[in-house]
Amino acid sequence: LTAIKISRMDGPRPAGARWLMRHMPALRSLDISWSDVDLGSFDQLPTCMESVKVIGCGWVDEGEVLAFLRSPDQRSLVHLALPTGLPLSAGLEALRALPRLRSLYLAGAYSDGGERHLRVAHVHLEALNLSALLLNHPMQLELECPSLRDLDLRQDSFVFEGVAALHLTTLPRLESMDLRWNSRVRLHVAATLPRLGEVLLEGCSALTAADLLTLVHAAPSITTLEMGECDTLRGDPDIFALAFAHLLHTTPAQLKYTLPSGVTGVGMPASLAPSPAALPPQVAAPAPEGNDEDASGEHQYAAGGYSSEPPSRAPGPATDNVAAFHDFV
Repeated sequence: LTAIKISRMDGPRPAGARWLMRHMPALRSLDISWSDVDLGSFDQLPTCMESVKVIGCGWVDEGEVLAFLRSPDQRSLVHLALPTGLPLSAGLEALRALPRLRSLYLAGAYSDGGERHLRVAHVHLEALNLSALLLNHPMQLELECPSLRDLDLRQDSFVFEGVAALHLTTLPRLESMDLRWNSRVRLHVAATLPRLGEVLLEGCSALTAADLLTLVHAAPSITTLEMGECDTLRGDPDIFALAFAHLLHTTPAQLKYTLPSGVTGVGMPASLAPSPAALPPQVAAPAPEGNDEDASGEHQYAAGGYSSEPPSRAPGPATDNVAAFHDFV
């Protein structure tokens, strides 16, 4: 037996669990998330584990996690999912100690105040979940992960405000970024994000139009952009309009988006629209007209240059591309 999963059900108590582990020396994958399985200690696990998921397991504490991560017998670990309520330092230890790690789940971690600037650097990490961070002080997060594809930093909008600054340093393979309800986050993009397609920014109320402009210039492949409740974006309508215009010129044919509160329309005047010769070959060709809204209420932009009403309302009539660029209420 190489893999076992026991989820959301009663399981063996410590004595029975230890017996199971002793009789499964070839075990490489263990998922006992949200179950009542109590190993008593990570010491019961066979060596050379590749995947360990213990979300919601009350017997797992900081001491157990650190001892497990520092064991020379577990250097082959690829996937790790830990319970909530652990310190961020446990995540940093995992990144330092596990050279093959590809996914790390550490939702609900807390900061003891020592991590004012947290640098996450790992060559092979592909998925990182640091959602619902419990931070009682401003913290900057820097990501230098050349293999990272999925980033989840969703925040609890009613508890904590999330990270204060996110530095996107080395992320050439990033495809999805979820920053919802990080109400004080600012973006600092230091490199291109050629594969980034999904960007969820709902509730990022401190995000500025300049941040958005920098992001869309660095990420030419965005197909989904949520900006609901990003009220600060309205503070500089000209910069916001430039950012959105650039997005419409560089995105693939279909763009799904939600606009900030109070923004009722975005278009593109001829004075700001780049000439076809100035566009990259893939966007220089004539684009179909029209704007449709899908069944979920999100806009789908068929490259032409306008959006209509916010997603909560029915789309209005088409906007002339040579007419008004934006209409802020």
